[in-house]
Amino acid sequence: MLLIVSSLVTVTASSRQSKAPLLHASNLSLVRRRRTFEQLACFECTDERNNYMQSNDLVCGQYPYAYEKLCKHNENWAKQKFCQRSCYANGAGYDGDVCCAAPPPPTPLPSCKDVTDKQSCKATSGCKWSSTKEKCKAAAPPPPMPLPPPTACTECTDERNNYMQSNDLVCGQYPYAYEKLCKHNENWAKQKFCQRSCYANGAGYDGDVCCAAPPPTACTECTDERNNYMQSNDLVCGQYPYAYEKLCKHNENWAKQKFCQRSCYANGAGYDGDVCCAAPPPTACTECTDERNNYMQSNDLVCGQYPYAYEKLCKHNENWAKQKFCQRSCYANGAGYDGDVCCAAPPPTPCTECTDERNNYMQSNDLVCGQYPYAYEKLCKHNENWAKQKFCQRSCYANRAGYDGDMCCSRSFKARDEL
Repeated sequence: MLLIVSSLVTVTASSRQSKAPLLHASNLSLVRRRRTFEQLACFECTDERNNYMQSNDLVCGQYPYAYEKLCKHNENWAKQKFCQRSCYANGAGYDGDVCCAAPPPPTPLPSCKDVTDKQSCKATSGCKWSSTKEKCKAAAPPPPMPLPPPTACTECTDERNNYMQSNDLVCGQYPYAYEKLCKHNENWAKQKFCQRSCYANGAGYDGDVCCAAPPPTACTECTDERNNYMQSNDLVCGQYPYAYEKLCKHNENWAKQKFCQRSCYANGAGYDGDVCCAAPPPTACTECTDERNNYMQSNDLVCGQYPYAYEKLCKHNENWAKQKFCQRSCYANGAGYDGDVCCAAPPPTPCTECTDERNNYMQSNDLVCGQYPYAYEKLCKHNENWAKQKFCQRSCYANRAGYDGDMCCSRSFKARDEL
């Protein structure tokens, strides 16, 4: 009886001992499968560099600026996945990326001096057995492979097309161009617009290898001062193509005075040494008028040729500011009324040299065209005979009773104080 119980105890203990290793092996298998799954969840990321980095010998793993400003923060980088592994490792990985850890470095080979026998020395890479000293030493390294000659780079430019100039767009801040224009657009590829910026943003033209751009030069707040001729003819710097072709940097006097400095620069005709800052966005303009007061009408004075007004009247005179006389000309000559932003005036219509011929009645009664209010109200364009003969043509025109089709040139006169 004791023998049977002892056998049962032995069998039970033996069965328990045999199950324990099986449970441990099951847990180990589960852990291995879990690790394998975790490894499969990641993928091998790369550290591809863009053209700009290659040209400037920049390395993905040592480029902090990229982790803060580029990587996932830049639309073009996110599309191309430049420096994918380094961006991920520095907390700026692209959406959806789970990069596998970089493989561990290879186990270092034993040092030649630690190898003691000749056979092992010969079998160890980079080692050579010294017969004279009877010891293992490092073999001379093989001569380096000659590097290919560097590709010659080109000094690329950032020429803008007409649309960019008109809308004050800058090559270096135009992401739409890198995606849709640059090398993707036949006309852009032919003209090589924004050549340097297209290349730096991974959209360079075929065959281009642009040299690294020099550091940007500090820009200057340029102005658009007009000369007397432009002011007299109500010409605006930003809408004066003739100046960009024939004046600006091409004309010695313009270059000395730097007229229309900002517009000349924006249209590819800037003065030597100028680097103008981008102009602020334009403010909505108003269609201004050149209404004259009674004194100007009586004396045949014209808003566009009245320097005294720009200095003493216009915004400087309370009554003028209230009535906004000569609004457009005051604005064009730097004496505009508060809050006014006048649109550019249309080009002037050619004028005619009008006369002040008097009829017989006026001559007999010693009446003068410039001082004959009755004519402006009842005669001039209102009277068929006067309209046919064009009596007092200039004075009728100056007093808003001009004949159909007339555009009289202004008279010469001496500037007089406002009465």
